[in-house]
Amino acid sequence: MRILHTSDWHAGRTVRGRSRDDELRAVLSEITGIARDEGVDIVVVPGDTFDHAAPSAAAETIVYDALLALRDAGARVVLVSGNHDSALRLHAVKPLLERLGVVTGALLQRPGEGGCVNISVERTGEVARVALLPWMSQRGIITAQTLMEQETAAQQLKYAARCASVLAALCDGMDSSQSVNILASHICLANAALPDGGDDRTFASLLGGGERRAETIFDYWVSPQALPSHLHYAALGHIHRQQQIGAAGCPAWYCGAPMQLDFGEKPVGQGVLLIDAAPGKPASVRPIPLGSGRKMLIVTGSLAEVRAKIENGATADAWLRVDLDEVPRPGLAEELRDLSANIVDIRLIREAGAAEGSVATRPDGPMELFHAYLESRGEVEPAVETLFAELLSEVAD
Repeated sequence: MRILHTSDWHAGRTVRGRSRDDELRAVLSEITGIARDEGVDIVVVPGDTFDHAAPSAAAETIVYDALLALRDAGARVVLVSGNHDSALRLHAVKPLLERLGVVTGALLQRPGEGGCVNISVERTGEVARVALLPWMSQRGIITAQTLMEQETAAQQLKYAARCASVLAALCDGMDSSQSVNILASHICLANAALPDGGDDRTFASLLGGGERRAETIFDYWVSPQALPSHLHYAALGHIHRQQQIGAAGCPAWYCGAPMQLDFGEKPVGQGVLLIDAAPGKPASVRPIPLGSGRKMLIVTGSLAEVRAKIENGATADAWLRVDLDEVPRPGLAEELRDLSANIVDIRLIREAGAAEGSVATRPDGPMELFHAYLESRGEVEPAVETLFAELLSEVAD
């Protein structure tokens, strides 16, 4: 059978207030075309279908139109919820989606109660057995007492152990000689690659700024060895960079986001994965690049250098963030914005009165701002940061 793996659509995403709905529609149309042209039997979408737990009507229209288009292309669709999704909202529409051929794992369920499903592929006569593991929050696993009494490492080990036991239960009884065994999961595996030269103190270095720091390897990692070895393929969501997790005992891949979601993410590697699998045989995986979606580029330099890069066409129609090496002065931002309507973010990397060549970076995101605040008071405390992250997650949900 042939499986297409796509994830982390983040419908409703904006770039500094600018809508990206048209870009996502084009990307999803391209993915649907691949599914049709390649004769895909099953499409797996492991989470973060939406960018917010309370998506707009426009975002919901984009997602549900795409799911129906994939179904019309001849594929069954498997969908699990991610940390950006509202599991309860997806669970509410589960009966409707399943009538249309979309298998939905919005909430964690026992294997016999919907946590592991069989999908028959008429074209090949084969059966796919799919374990559904949506995002597991630390809430309900890490109690307030544990949070305050145990070190962060002990809390994380408890979370990782619970995830490993859930994986084992969901995949128990799978027979690789009789069915194609698939895991669809929104999860953070410990061996996910950091960008080259990244500072592991910031969540932007892991996911390029497109994901929440509090829900990455700093607090939510799970060992790749927790993935059962009898899986033909583990379709993973959450990490926005396409990559294979080599330390896993089975073929395990993050397909990555289908388009750049943040300026910290590299403008290369966006795509989907095509998997051919059969009972009793190893699966083969083929990356397919995507061409839709605008790039997001960081342009650095003086005003004259930035102007030259824009005027010579080096930035094309990309969204632009300008890291400007100039002394602050009135009207500087307006001069930049006059250069291109695609400039959506401007950051001065030289402080007023600073020596030539010195730069000043600023925190990016609520977790980084909170950490910077604690540092400024000399009161950095991991337990307090973890508690703040949990509160932030509750507000986001």
